[in-house]
Amino acid sequence: MRFQFLPDENIFCFGMIGRLTDVKNNHLLLEAASKLKRWIDIEGFHFLIIGDGELRLDLEKKALSLGIGDHITLTNFSKERLINDIRSLYRELQA
Repeated sequence: MRFQFLPDENIFCFGMIGRLTDVKNNHLLLEAASKLKRWIDIEGFHFLIIGDGELRLDLEKKALSLGIGDHITLTNFSKERLINDIRSLYRELQA
């Protein structure tokens, strides 16, 4: 399932499923992705963020401003799809 979001199935995929709100501190995840890209200078990773909320546009803008837009995918699944697919989603993520 994760491969529909990634250009290469060999890319290490981090993931997060949840609401995109202040209480979840999603901005920290983007900052971690930015540091990962700078510190280890690799292209073979991707962050898949599944969820929706009032911070969605802010997070998309922040990813671009941090230079990691090509390493982040923000997507939303319906509640029904999440309920049906959550186990397989988590199995497809490496972290």
